[in-house]
Amino acid sequence: MKAIVITEFDENFKHLEIQDVSEPKPEKNEVLVEVETSSLSQADSLILRNSYIKALQPPTVAGLFGIGNVVECGGGVMGKFLKGKRVFFEANIKKGGTWTKYAVAKADMCFPVGDIAAQDGLSIGNILTAIGMLDVAKKIGAKSVVMNAAAGSLGRFVNLYFPQQKMNVISIIRSQKQREILENLGAKYILNQSDEDFENRLSQLSEKLGANVAFDSVGSFLPGLLMRNLPKFSTIFSLGNLSGQNVVIDPTQDLMVKMQKFQPFVIPEWLDQQSLPKRLLILTKARKLADSMGEKNSLRCVVSLEEAAEQLKNLFTNTTEGVVLIDPKK
Repeated sequence: MKAIVITEFDENFKHLEIQDVSEPKPEKNEVLVEVETSSLSQADSLILRNSYIKALQPPTVAGLFGIGNVVECGGGVMGKFLKGKRVFFEANIKKGGTWTKYAVAKADMCFPVGDIAAQDGLSIGNILTAIGMLDVAKKIGAKSVVMNAAAGSLGRFVNLYFPQQKMNVISIIRSQKQREILENLGAKYILNQSDEDFENRLSQLSEKLGANVAFDSVGSFLPGLLMRNLPKFSTIFSLGNLSGQNVVIDPTQDLMVKMQKFQPFVIPEWLDQQSLPKRLLILTKARKLADSMGEKNSLRCVVSLEEAAEQLKNLFTNTTEGVVLIDPKK
C-alpha cells in the first residue's frame, strides 16, 4: 500500500516520499483501521521535525490522527467492540501513521463517531487539545491564557470553549481578516502583533487579566516575546513550530530574571497520563463538542497522498482557511 514516509526529519518537511509499505498488524488491545481520511495537526508538525516526545526513527509513515473503519482486532474486549465501527483514532505511530490506507491504533485511543462529517470528526483532535490545554492551565492556577496563531482551527475552538469554562483568552493575530474571524466568534481580547504598541498592550493586558499561561504554535522569536510580556513565574507551552525557525529565548532575562518556564504540550502524552475512565469521559465530551461545532469547521481542501507530500509546507500555513484532509484513496 502507498504511504507518505518520513525519510529524514527536517524543519521544512522536504524529506517526504510516497513509498509502498507493508500493511501493519494489530496486536492484543490494538485494532487495524482502514483510513477514510486524516488531517494535519500541531502534533504532526512536531513529529515531522523530530520534536515529538515519543522518539521515532525514519523511515516511518507520517500522520497521527485519522477517521476510518475498524476492520481487524488483535484481541481484547475493547477491540472486539470496535470492529466494524467508524472511529476517530490516534495511530500507534511506532507502527506507522495515518497518511496511508491502513493504520494500527490502540483500542483505547479510538472513539466511534458514527456518520459525522469528516472535517468535524477530525476536529476532535483540536478539541482534545483544547480540553488538555484548559486542564494544564487550570492546574497552574491561570485566570486567563495567551494564544498566538489564534485564528487557526485550534485557536477558533479555544476562543469558543474557554470563555464558556470561565477562562479568558488573549488572542494574538497578524491581520484584519483574522481579527474579523475571531470577532465573529465573540472573542473579547484580540491583539495584532503587527501594531507598534503590541508588546506594551500585551504586557498590560496579561497583568490585568492574570494571564500566567501562554500557548505558542509559531516558535522563532515569539516564545521569548511572550516571556518578556507575561507576568513573572508564567509558563509558556509549545504546541508546535509553524515558523520552522529556531526558538529564541534569552536564558538570563527570560528564564532566570523573570523565572518563566518553557515546556512542550503534546496531546497524546497528556491523554496517556489520564486513567482509562477519565479518558473515555474526555472523548465523550469531545464528540459532543464536535457535534455542536459542526458549522464552525470549514473545509479548505481534500488532497491525495501525492499532493500532501508535495505541498505540505504550504498546507501547514494559512490555517485560517479551514481544515485540510488527506484522502489515501484519492
